Amino acid sequence: MSVLVGEKVDDGKNGANSNGDDEIAHELMEWHPTSGLLAITTYRANVGSEINFFTHQ
Repeated sequence: MSVLVGEKVDDGKNGANSNGDDEIAHELMEWHPTSGLLAITTYRANVGSEINFFTHQ
């Protein structure tokens, strides 16, 4: 089973200088049935992807 979550990421600009072009980070949470671990992977267009951590079920 897996869940994909989209979340706005602050672009570092404040107040009136913000143009609303905040990046969207997508987080994929996925159970790996053979290992029994949960992988949390973050995908960002400007950065790429990374596996944040594994944890036991």
